[in-house]
Amino acid sequence: MIYARAYLALVGISFLAFGGWFLLMPLEAASQLGLEITGDNAAFEIRGIYGGVSLGFALLALTGAILIGYTRHALFAATAYFGGYTLARVFSFASSEFPVDAFLYYTIFEIVMAALAILGLALTNPKRELA
Repeated sequence: MIYARAYLALVGISFLAFGGWFLLMPLEAASQLGLEITGDNAAFEIRGIYGGVSLGFALLALTGAILIGYTRHALFAATAYFGGYTLARVFSFASSEFPVDAFLYYTIFEIVMAALAILGLALTNPKRELA
């Protein structure tokens, strides 16, 4: 359980920083990732997707890290979140879309994070949870 909670705390803190960055400076953050974003609608959407969703996921992960009754729920969410990204990246590769090096690192990160979430699920005992 300690592994799972530490994993969720790390994810939560990371996504808090990432989401805050995109919420406060969406155009600057996007350009740092090599994305060319222009216009008010683009900033609005980037804030929502990268900022808002990341902050919401941070809250979920941190809740799972702090409250034992939510740990497995947060691990399932992390599996779905990172697994969804992994699925989309694999689909992109199969469609002959190859990103710049930085996005290859993000892909590796997402695959590793999905695997670590699955490991956390395997290591936790669902009978210990209160919820």
